[in-house]
Amino acid sequence: MEHILSLLKRRIIKVLFCGDSGVGKTTLIESYKNMQFIPQRTTIGVNFATFTNKGYKVLIIDAAGQPRFFPIIRRMSILKGVDIACLCFDASRPETLEVLMLWKEVIDIWCPQAKLLLVACKCDLVPMDELINMAERAAARLGCIKIYYTSAKELKFDNLFEELIKFR
Repeated sequence: MEHILSLLKRRIIKVLFCGDSGVGKTTLIESYKNMQFIPQRTTIGVNFATFTNKGYKVLIIDAAGQPRFFPIIRRMSILKGVDIACLCFDASRPETLEVLMLWKEVIDIWCPQAKLLLVACKCDLVPMDELINMAERAAARLGCIKIYYTSAKELKFDNLFEELIKFR
């Protein structure tokens, strides 16, 4: 029985999407799930989403970005066991990168084994040459192993969701 539970647990990938309020985390997730652009309202607390990829169940934890929810989220046990943390920022608002250092501190405490991915949202709003330089510097500072350039509006996900199972 314990072997079966162990096998089931290995087939679930727990992914945290975090970042400042309004960067596009929820819109990105919902647009991918529905394969159409679906603008979202501000997340209150935490949202959850799931999908299956190559036999793996991917559980997405979509954390609210507003500062008033930050102390609650970082104390929640849902962060324990996160396999991958997607640190999301708004490509058109470079200041949203600063909040990611706070999230990294929380991740280092609650799920230090999590692999960090940098996700640039709303890439349709800025020139890519400027964005790539900024994102590469941020990824190095945060210790991210890969950068994804996305646009929910244009349904460009840069293979982010398909590649999550690679990082389990």
